[in-house]
Amino acid sequence: MVYLIISGILGLLFGLILLISPNSLNGFSVFFDKVIFTFEEKLYPYKRWIGILLLIVAAWLFYWSIRHPELTLFHPLWILALFFAILYLFLPNWLAWLANALNRNVLPTDRYVRGFCKVVGILFLIVSIYILYVAYLVR
Repeated sequence: MVYLIISGILGLLFGLILLISPNSLNGFSVFFDKVIFTFEEKLYPYKRWIGILLLIVAAWLFYWSIRHPELTLFHPLWILALFFAILYLFLPNWLAWLANALNRNVLPTDRYVRGFCKVVGILFLIVSIYILYVAYLVR
């Protein structure tokens, strides 16, 4: 019940901020859109070891998927581990290209939220009032 009250209050606050002063969120978005560090730079010296470790994990998951066929979760996991092990071992530059391609902002949500700040603020207010009402009924 406490989580309902907290989420309702947070929804009310964000709804009011979006309705009253939507430009105040620009500072938040600039602050939180900064890149702190990239995994590519941190993992570059260890790519071979990560590839070997992923190869061992893929072999171990393959062994368990063959030994216990009812555990169907292991099949996609060992295939995924093997795929990334091969990438880390044989095509490390392709992983750098993939990381740069995935760092692009595909859907700029900040721009859309600022464009519809009144609508989103009203939706936040309606949903948060409903959440607080449900929390009152549960009490």
